[in-house]
Amino acid sequence: LIATGKYRKTPFIAMEFVDGESLDRVLHRRGRLGWEDVVSYGKQLCEALQHAHDEGIIHRDLKPSNLMITRD
Repeated sequence: LIATGKYRKTPFIAMEFVDGESLDRVLHRRGRLGWEDVVSYGKQLCEALQHAHDEGIIHRDLKPSNLMITRD
């Protein structure tokens, strides 16, 4: 998280740039994922959500377009 605030009465959250591709685009480009990728992405997602929850953050819009797949 870089910053939060309001601009002309509209709330905003500024976050770091993530160089990657959203999961919905990966699925559109590749079609179905193999089980190995599903397990790997699922494990990473669970770890990220646990970290967020440990920090008191609840992600209320979890969907493929909000999940970034990076090269590493």
